[in-house]
Amino acid sequence: MSQLESAKLTPGGFSLNHKGGQLEVDVLVNAVTSPQRDMPLELRGLVANLVETGVAQLSPAGGLEVDPRDSRVLSSSGFPQERLYALGELTRGTFYLTSAISAFTRRAEDIARSLAYNEPSL
Repeated sequence: MSQLESAKLTPGGFSLNHKGGQLEVDVLVNAVTSPQRDMPLELRGLVANLVETGVAQLSPAGGLEVDPRDSRVLSSSGFPQERLYALGELTRGTFYLTSAISAFTRRAEDIARSLAYNEPSL
């Protein structure tokens, strides 16, 4: 199906109108994410430095590699950094959905939990 134009609730599910015609379905799942954006210009120097010094590694899918449990940035050797976290578009290589409010909230909760219970040694 291409270019969904409208979805109407019906007694048996949904009636979808798209560029190619109409389709009747039992279930409709919205699985849309924002388009991938380039890294903001303001972050490029910092990210390049983190990668060059081995503090972080780039993800082949974009952004930085992070530990999916708590969003800690992974070093070039694959170990989570004690004090460096990433959130949002910088984590798109690990987390498919990065720009929704629910995604930010979930990642922020994970980071807060990590900071509260896994305090790094000073």
